[in-house]
Amino acid sequence: MQARPVGVAVSAAFADLDDDWPILRAALAARALEPIPFTWDPTQGAASPATRGRDLDGDRPRSDRAPARRAGGRGDPPPGVEAVLVTYVWGYVSNREAFLAWAERTAPTAQLINPLPVLRWNTDKTYLADLDRAGIPTVPTTFLAPSQDWSPPSADYVVKPTVGSSGWLAARYVDADASAPREHVARRGPHGHAPAIPALRGRRRGDRHARLSP
Repeated sequence: MQARPVGVAVSAAFADLDDDWPILRAALAARALEPIPFTWDPTQGAASPATRGRDLDGDRPRSDRAPARRAGGRGDPPPGVEAVLVTYVWGYVSNREAFLAWAERTAPTAQLINPLPVLRWNTDKTYLADLDRAGIPTVPTTFLAPSQDWSPPSADYVVKPTVGSSGWLAARYVDADASAPREHVARRGPHGHAPAIPALRGRRRGDRHARLSP
């Protein structure tokens, strides 16, 4: 049986994929699907040598690289692709508007996994407020405007933008002095996203701690 092609959307700056790629490729092949990586943002440059082949936070080197093909000027899926996995699109955090515009163009011609309404919803961490209103347990989160007055919720917390991935533009604060985190909030993200401050209590190396992240 001939394998059916399925697109795998990839950000141009991180086109080397990661350690999960061989696992995903094998899982799809077992279901007679041929994954075809392509860049959703082909006009964007590749990552610099210092960041190429690494996650946004620079922690995990990539392996078994399979550079994504550049499919036209608009990031259209390759011919014959009827479904697209939105899996390796980390670059959306620096240009969410362009990413959603790409998804809107692609949705009429290929099934997006996840669907467009889900991508609109969960690419901004304000979705945590929706979950909270629905009674679903979430990390307690406060969403802050740059000029909003606020006080640190604990002695150990994290501040980061509502649109982000991994540790991008995130910082942990353990000092009672709130001047640095207030400056962090005031800077906002590159597209005006207001940072969010959630609080989470859990166990870390056997001790109680509080952590904040959006």
